[in-house]
Amino acid sequence: MSNYEKNLTALRWIIYILAVVIIITPILLFWAPEESILFFRHDILEQRGGVSSLLIWQKLLGFFVTSLPAAFLLWALISLLRLISLLRQGLWFAEDSEIHCRRFAHALLWYVGAQISHRTLLVLVLTVTNPPGEKELHLSLSSSDLMTLVPAIFALIFAHIVSLAREQREELKQII
Repeated sequence: MSNYEKNLTALRWIIYILAVVIIITPILLFWAPEESILFFRHDILEQRGGVSSLLIWQKLLGFFVTSLPAAFLLWALISLLRLISLLRQGLWFAEDSEIHCRRFAHALLWYVGAQISHRTLLVLVLTVTNPPGEKELHLSLSSSDLMTLVPAIFALIFAHIVSLAREQREELKQII
């Protein structure tokens, strides 16, 4: 096995581990006892009293709201896994490589939107039972949201480069 294949295999395993963490995080945030969660914290939940003070329907809604960005991040990782399998087959400039690269970028763009909206929706869910005058509306854009745009833009550029390379390869085939 070449060094290139070893790197792709290692990357695949890292993605699998990340996927498990992404899947498990919303479950742990809302359904595990608060004392047992050391690494999985959510600032919005902690600032508003934690999960223990929520009604069951608030926990369910909070779980689904928190799962929304996780779903888009999983979509991005699945697209990345498919792209890795194409690269292992040597299909660098295949149309499928371009498609999965674009899907990865679009999933990250949707993830950023979901991250922004999930914070707003989560605060609404957490404060809906507060008395009048104590309900909150929360809108925020964080630097991590903006930094997530960087790999998304890079993936879109890379997909465009793959598209141009494929077109040039087709032109060369017609010449020869």
